[in-house]
Amino acid sequence: LDERARTEIRGSRYIRLDRTDGAIIDTALAYPKQRITAYYEAASFVKYLLDTYGVAKFKRVYRGFDFDPIYAKSLEQLEAEWLDAIFPELGGRKLMSTETAAG
Repeated sequence: LDERARTEIRGSRYIRLDRTDGAIIDTALAYPKQRITAYYEAASFVKYLLDTYGVAKFKRVYRGFDFDPIYAKSLEQLEAEWLDAIFPELGGRKLMSTETAAG
């Protein structure tokens, strides 16, 4: 899963997590490559949260609660942490400054 996300990021550039909805719900299919990238990024991020923080916290976020009170970190902080842990060879948190067409 992480390797597929890595491949997609290399091929189409990173999409910030707060912007993945635009790529995944792209009904006009204006950005088909970004849709695939966003899907694998989101899956990798969820896997990271589950592996690192456990199922109980993730279930609460999945049900609509904010990240801050559950993880004691913002989505942006968790995103940076995930990128540093899983994709250091791609620049880790530096990927967050990448702009994409799906933004």
